[in-house]
Amino acid sequence: QSHLEKAISDERESMHLRQVFFQKYAKEKIETMTMENYAYAPVDMKKKTFCTMLYNDLQLLCSMKGTFINAFGLCYRDGIIVNNSTMNRYKGLPCEETFARIKFDILALLKGWEQKDYKALAKNPCQSALKRKILSVYYPESFFPVTSKTFLEKYMKSVGVAYNASLTVEQNNVAFQQWKDNNPRMEGWSNDRLMRFVAWLVHTQNCDIQGRCLS
Repeated sequence: QSHLEKAISDERESMHLRQVFFQKYAKEKIETMTMENYAYAPVDMKKKTFCTMLYNDLQLLCSMKGTFINAFGLCYRDGIIVNNSTMNRYKGLPCEETFARIKFDILALLKGWEQKDYKALAKNPCQSALKRKILSVYYPESFFPVTSKTFLEKYMKSVGVAYNASLTVEQNNVAFQQWKDNNPRMEGWSNDRLMRFVAWLVHTQNCDIQGRCLS
């Protein structure tokens, strides 16, 4: 299987996984989502919560590898939901209040992206990897799927695009997509395919895309 064939196969599988997730957690359902359906549940509970699906089921779409579970703020422990957040906005609060704040912040995050309010996005108190995973899932056509600033910088560098330190991570994310859209060799590429291409470049330490383009 060629790199292109693998990228296309993974892209299709990502689309399928996203649709499965949306059956339970479509954007319009977040406002009525319960705490029980939000909190991260260990795999052995076989409970498809919002956080569990983001972290485990949607790994192919956009990895959160290296992110600690406390990024979600709430998790199941011995069958009971506990507040495991280390972030000042959520730390030490009753679970119900923590969840109310988290849900408010997720809804504000989605609104901020739709309005392209980059200052609001930067100030949003959700943990950074969680923020970018959510945006990757709900806005695949306008958000490049990467949760780490470090990897965004690496991916951009792999194709000779400069990361602008004076801009926010989200603004650099948009600039990278604009570079893709203006590159005739990548005409018609999705953000998912671009992600798989640059991840391959970084992994192979091969920055020469001439003749090796996943077209």
